[in-house]
Formats: sequence, structure tokens, C-alpha cells
Amino acid sequence: MRALVGRMLRGAGRALGLGRPPRPGREYWERRARRFGARSVLNLGHGESEYQAVTDAQKRELFPLLARRLRGGERLVVDLGCGPGRFTRDLAELSGARAVGLDIVGAFLEMAPRDPRVEYRPMGEGTVDLPDACADVVFICLVLGGIRGETLARTAAEIVRVLRPGGLLFLVENTASMPDAEHWAFRPIADYRAMFPSVELEHVHDYADLGERISVLAGRKRTPPTDGRSLLIYTDSLSAPSETFVTGLIDCVSSLGPDLSILTHRVLGSGGADPRVTVMPRDLRRWRPAWLANLAARTLLDRELFEWRLRRFLGRRRWDVIHAQFGQPGYYVFRALAAGSGPAPRLVVNFYGYDATGLPASVPVWRRRYEEMFRYPDLAVVVEGPVMKARVAALGCPEDKIHVVPLCLARPATPRARAERDPHVLGFVGRFVEKKGFAFALEALAPLIKARPSLRLVIVGDGPERTSIERVVREHGLGGRVTLTGFMPHAETLTKITRMGALVVPSLTARDGDSEGGAPTIVAEAQILGTPVIASDHADIPFSLSDHSYLFKEGDAHSLLGAVERYAADGGRGYDVEGARARTLERHDERRIRRMYDAIYRGPDRG
Repeated sequence: MRALVGRMLRGAGRALGLGRPPRPGREYWERRARRFGARSVLNLGHGESEYQAVTDAQKRELFPLLARRLRGGERLVVDLGCGPGRFTRDLAELSGARAVGLDIVGAFLEMAPRDPRVEYRPMGEGTVDLPDACADVVFICLVLGGIRGETLARTAAEIVRVLRPGGLLFLVENTASMPDAEHWAFRPIADYRAMFPSVELEHVHDYADLGERISVLAGRKRTPPTDGRSLLIYTDSLSAPSETFVTGLIDCVSSLGPDLSILTHRVLGSGGADPRVTVMPRDLRRWRPAWLANLAARTLLDRELFEWRLRRFLGRRRWDVIHAQFGQPGYYVFRALAAGSGPAPRLVVNFYGYDATGLPASVPVWRRRYEEMFRYPDLAVVVEGPVMKARVAALGCPEDKIHVVPLCLARPATPRARAERDPHVLGFVGRFVEKKGFAFALEALAPLIKARPSLRLVIVGDGPERTSIERVVREHGLGGRVTLTGFMPHAETLTKITRMGALVVPSLTARDGDSEGGAPTIVAEAQILGTPVIASDHADIPFSLSDHSYLFKEGDAHSLLGAVERYAADGGRGYDVEGARARTLERHDERRIRRMYDAIYRGPDRG
């Protein structure tokens, strides 16, 4: 009777959220294995009879992706969290290597099929009993979602420890946008990439299991460079939603400087948790003493207060390369270096748009400042395309210092099936500023939208032009046909693009001279995702656009209307989706861009 009462009280406590919940580790999975057997490693929405069919379907999804990434000569493949050995034996056969299956649940290992090429071993929670740098491949399928907290951090560290430099990490996890379950965490792709900063993980594929998104990431452990280069990346803001290319660049070049640091003035996302990041605040509240002092310094000395702190920061140590994002930070670094002493580092400055167009046009002092910076002896300027190169050259930069390098794409988009697109939806993505051309495009397309009741517009973004855009929607009676979503996380924006019939990019030169400079990153991302692009010939957009079927003249309403009518007539079938995707993937290949930056960092006199 006492035991019965105890069980009843414990059950009531659990129902009320009291007491200790089952531990999401060995204890839980051992109990699950006893109850459901081998099926317990699947989503339990699958029935008993589906175990083999689900496993076979996963092999068809995953093994071709893995096979393309094997180099031959692999000696050891580790199947971490192997469960009942669903994949371990096949991994040995696919790679021609010895395979070791590891799991914390002994019952799973007892179920696993035996093979002379395969060894099964128990592992601890967060510990792996294998030597350092022994594995050519670590394969993980739907395991890390079931691990949390310190155990997860230890497990990730162990994975990196046993993977040899240049070895392949092949990671498959549930990334569905769902609340965490009691024993499973649904994490975004960015979280898994952040777990393995020393591995160049790329998002290579998605598939669905019972309606939930399963993502495949693959990449190799970085091999430390031999030159010991110290690299500082300086950017005004970090993790800004409209500047994903900065995050992409940091990810791309991280392996080029084993001693990498990041200096910024504000962090708009989770980047501040990165130990490489130093935040130097420079925003001042109006009319406070510091703001007044800064105003006086700017007026009398042509200086900002933060420049003294920047000079002290740069003077604490010597950097081999300082890589500034945008022209303004590049100039402030140049001025700090000019006031210092000692060997001058290589200075690399990326220009992206407003810094080379609207800023020198509206604030002429910046033209003089850039001319000073362009005289720095060991300078490299990076732009996205030939139009931007001509703009920077017109500001006084010697052409031999200008390098054309494609933008780095953050968390590269994954190709998806064309069947997901709704041909009746036209999408716009970007900040609501004049150069994006959204208000212009709505005015131009209003007659067509009214004439085609099935046509709808989705606009992702926000900004100072929102009132103007809302006014156009209201004046033309388009409220039921145009949806303004506001800013969305990058991953959600990419998902939204896959469902659009076409992406419209009506960029133009603003009245203050501001322009894209190069091309919006969304042009490349849409092409990779298989979504046709209807775009203006503004700046370097034609250079970035791999199919010109729906290209139109910048700022020309008639030309825009004609391009959209061509799209509406054929539903996007005239657009070479596969060709555009292949050419864009080649252009924005991270390994190729990394080699270009490595050569730029070395400079003409560094080999």
C-alpha cells in the first residue's frame, strides 16, 4: 500500500510539473529502447512495420550526398550515436574503411548487425573512447537533438577531437521550427554550425520526415595554416539582418587566420557570445556630456571620440591583416594606423554600396577621406563586381588595388524542388529604403495586379520607407493583395523565397545618390533556391544574375511591367532554373572565395 501511494504521489507531482523529470540522457534512452526496441531511434509517429522502410529511405537521401564528399583512402569512419547499427555496416561498405559505431545505450549495441569491418563500442555521456585525430569521417544522424547543456558541449568537443584535420563531419539533424520537446531540442542550422567553429559546415540538403524538416550539414575540419597569420575583422555592426554577407565573410575567412579577432561597435544578434568579438560602443545619447564632447571634437578636430579608443586598441598588438567592412571603418582604421608606429599591417577594405555611392555624394568630405586612405601603401580594396569597381576607381582608388570578389553567402541556401513555388506570388525582400525601389515597383505594377486577381505580392523587410509603401498600397486599393511581413530571420526568409513564384528586385539609384553598388545578396540566394528573379539592370545586378530572361531597365515602369508580364505569361518556365543555380553556386563557392581572400591577404609582395 505504501508503494502504491508513493507511485500515485509521484505521478501527481509529475502531472503538476513537480519533482525531477526523467533525465534526457542515458536513462531516458535505455527506457525507450526497452519499450520500443530498434524503432525507438525513429520518430515514434512511425509504426512498428515502418522501421526498415524509413531506414532505407534515409539511406537513399543521405548516402549519395556522403559518397560525393568522400575522397578515397578513408581508414576510419565513426558512426556516433549509431543506435542499433542502422547505418554502420553500410558506412564501412560505402567508404571502404573500418567503421566504429558508438552509443550510450548498451541494448542498441546488442541489436546491431555484426560485420568483420565494424566494431561497436559503448560511449559515455559526452565522452568518446577514441584517440585524437583518428577519424577520417564522423557520421551523426539525428543524435545531437537529444543532447543538451554541458553534455552537448562536451560531445561536440569530443567530435572535433577525434576528427583529423581535413576530416569530414556529416551531420543530420531535425531543424523543424517547433517548440522543444521534453527529450528533444529542435535547433536551427546556425546553432549546429556554431557548435563546430573549426569545421567548415555547409547546409547541403533538406528532406522531410512526418512533415518535419531534417537538414544535412557537411564539412571538413579546418587544417591550421602554417603562416600563423593574425587577422582582425572590423565592422561597424555585427549580425545585422540586412548584412548577412558580413557574417558570411567571417565564416569564409576564419580558417585563413588561426589568430582571428573581430572588433565591432554593436551586436544585433547572438554574435556577442563569440569569444573572438570585442564590442567598442560608440553610440552616444544626444545632449549628454559625451555627445557634446564628440560634437566638439568632430567640429574642431575632424575626429570622433571613439577614434582614440580605436587607436589604443590597435596599438596593443601587431596585426598581420586588418580587414574592414565598408569604407567608413576602413578609413578610421587607416587614420589610426597613420597615427601609430611600428610595422604597417596589410589593410583590406570591402566597399558594398552606400559607402561608395550615397555617402561621398551627400557628404563630400568622404571623397577627400577616401583619397587619403587610397594612398595607404599596403592597401587592398574589395568590391563585388565591375560596376562597383568603376565607382571606387572614380573616387580615386588605383585600379591595381581593387579586387573583384563575389559576396560570401551566410548559411548558404539549399536547392529545393520547383514544385514548392506558387507561381501567383511575387516576392520582394530587403530594407525599405529608396534604392530598393519597392514603392516605385508597387506603383508600376498596380494596374497588372488589379487586372490579374490571382496575383499576390509578399514583401519581406522593414525600414524608413514603410509609410510610403503602405500609402501606395492604400491608394491603389491593394490591401488584400499585398502582404508586408516585416523583417524575418534569415533562414525563414530563405524558406519564404522558395514558395514565391519569382523574386522581384527593382533596385534603382536613390535621389541622394545611394545605390546597391554591387548586387543584393538575395539575388544569388534566390537563384540557388531555384526561384526565378525579375530584376533591374541597376549596378552589378546583371553581373550577379545568371539568367536575364526577366531583366528590365532601372527605374523604367514600362520595362518592369513588361518583364513581369513575360513572367506571368509563362509562369517562370522560360527561366533556366537549373543553369542559374549551377552558375551561381560556382560563383559563390566558399572554397573559391577563400582562396581569393588568401591571395589578397598575402599581398603582391608576400607570395
